[in-house]
Amino acid sequence: MKDRWGEKVDTPVPPQTTRAELEELFIRFGIPMVDVNIAWDARTGAAYLKLRYQGKDYEYRSTRQKNVQNNVRAIKILMEAKIRAHKRGLEDFGVAMSPYLRLEGGSTYTYTNATPTEVAPEEKKAYAVLGVNPLASDIEIDAARKKLIKIYHPDRAPDEETRKVMEDKMVEINSAYELIKARRI
Repeated sequence: MKDRWGEKVDTPVPPQTTRAELEELFIRFGIPMVDVNIAWDARTGAAYLKLRYQGKDYEYRSTRQKNVQNNVRAIKILMEAKIRAHKRGLEDFGVAMSPYLRLEGGSTYTYTNATPTEVAPEEKKAYAVLGVNPLASDIEIDAARKKLIKIYHPDRAPDEETRKVMEDKMVEINSAYELIKARRI
């Protein structure tokens, strides 16, 4: 099997990336690494990479994709492209990573994976109303709200009794959405 650069690989690239997979990638292509750390924030959908190469700290943050898994995968694809360019002699890895050099006093992000510690009962009910997990990204919450609004919009009701039920459901959906959004800011 060949990868997207035409080089022979044993297995296809997995969709998820772990620290061990990144370290293995660096070792496989002969780039000595001191430290690699990958973290994510499920609420914002962002993924973060922090690495040390030849005594310098580098950081990369990916937020352009739809969810955390895709942002983590984007980081692996970026790193793989830079490693392959280094291996082929096109560009030194340190030079390729220079835009991501961490400046003194720059980032204050602590590389821990964000998970909610304790969700209040009313907030738990709001997540249940929207049908999403407390770890869902803002994009996923917005999509769930839009989907429910399409289903329960009062203008779609065939009679007055159903219209009243749908209006109550819309109020419940909107109040749950507002509660979640207010707590996330």
